[in-house]
Amino acid sequence: EHVAVIATLDRLLPGGGGAPYEVAFGDSQYLLFHAVGAVLARVLRGDSILANRLLFALVAVMWPVSTRSLLRAAGRDERLAIFASMVFWNRATIVGLEPYVASVPLAIYGLALVVRQLETPTRRRALGLGALALFVFYTHASSYVLFALTAGVLTLAVVARDRGKTWRRGAAIGAALVPSAIAAAAWWRAGSL
Repeated sequence: EHVAVIATLDRLLPGGGGAPYEVAFGDSQYLLFHAVGAVLARVLRGDSILANRLLFALVAVMWPVSTRSLLRAAGRDERLAIFASMVFWNRATIVGLEPYVASVPLAIYGLALVVRQLETPTRRRALGLGALALFVFYTHASSYVLFALTAGVLTLAVVARDRGKTWRRGAAIGAALVPSAIAAAAWWRAGSL
């Protein structure tokens, strides 16, 4: 199914010859995964199967890399990230829930950005967090919900730990998540979420 969508989107890209379909931007919660796959298919001269394989290989590499980033941000032993490779091969991978599996390392890396932003906030990191939250949402809505809830709980825990001294940092995290929350609210209102 995902390969077919990637192939169709490749044909819908400029110079792809067209297809008797149109992109339903408001209905697909896997939009980013399929769009990246379509661009890869275009680079690979229309080989959507190879594009999907390469995209999923990249996702496999992202699991330990994103976990290492989160462990490093949290001040933990980053060598433990090697175990994320084992978790990559799971039931969701076998069943073919590729966009969900691809969204997990994005969400983990987003949590690493939340931890770093709570410690030393920067405008650049806030913008990156906002963009990454959108990427998580447009890769898979379920991961986005878990990411947003986890980021919120983590932020509240840090603010409570610091006895309210870091409330501005917490508000900055909330502000960075506003664009993705607007996208999620629009989908929810349209009945797509």
